[in-house]
Amino acid sequence: MTALFFSDDGIDPAVALRTDAQSLQRAYETPQARVLMVRRGRVLVRGNETISVAWFRPAELRETVEPDATTIFLGCKNGEPRFATVPTEPPVTANDRFHVPSGVDAEGYIGLYEAAMSLPPVEARLAAQAAHLASWINRTHYCGTCGARMEIVDGGHKRVCANVTCRREEFPRTDPVIITLVTHGERCLLGRQARFAPRRYSPIAGFVEPGESLETAVRREVAEEVGLRIDRVVYRGSQPWPFPASLMLGFWARSIDDRISLDDRELEDAQWFERADVAKIAAGDSSAKLAIALPPIGVIARLLIEDWIADSGELAE
Repeated sequence: MTALFFSDDGIDPAVALRTDAQSLQRAYETPQARVLMVRRGRVLVRGNETISVAWFRPAELRETVEPDATTIFLGCKNGEPRFATVPTEPPVTANDRFHVPSGVDAEGYIGLYEAAMSLPPVEARLAAQAAHLASWINRTHYCGTCGARMEIVDGGHKRVCANVTCRREEFPRTDPVIITLVTHGERCLLGRQARFAPRRYSPIAGFVEPGESLETAVRREVAEEVGLRIDRVVYRGSQPWPFPASLMLGFWARSIDDRISLDDRELEDAQWFERADVAKIAAGDSSAKLAIALPPIGVIARLLIEDWIADSGELAE
């Protein structure tokens, strides 16, 4: 199985530690504690061609971090506590990642998606978690019920209204998104959004709506975007997607028919592709006759395609 960005499980969340403020403060003051910095959904790194997260000892940041920055606890790596600093800034949006410059910027920050291609998996996971929490923190400064300030507790994983008559609690938000490789016989359907990289085609994706099961969301999104009816849905896996706060839930879906009715508000094109042709593109075969690009290795969209290429018939009943 292809390793997915942001999915490394080598971090101990240390929940008992993050809910004990005194113990967490002591952990922050240990020689083993390290802190990373996120800003605008990007992570501070060292290096250019070969990059790594810029980790700091807490004492190194006392004179450089903004007074209103928030420190959050990310967990423990090999027993050593890891934290992040979150500046007060406008929260990022899902579309921001399409408009960020490539490479390391003048301040030393790099986008998470690009960083994940070079960072060790555990560092990419920590950076993604920090950016996800940072966006949530900057969206929840005030209580949605009474308007009072919200306080940070549990190492940045919970907010509580400061108004003693309210005390509303809020937790980090995760938005579920289904991504679906639709198949019909030996073909799969791939679509293209206008904002994609040139020639790139990908499985159908969309947010889960209130009151929907995941399977219902798959059927609705496919029907809305390409007008196809689905008779079988198979769950394949998931991937954290911190742009800014999504969880990608991957599926295969078998279509009853093959007549595409395109919704051009969502997609600029969608086509059926033969398994053998897609396999050549995935393998980098120079004899591939299709001039399309697949999603990059490391994202669940690519995993769904590669697993289908090697499928032994899981979608067959």
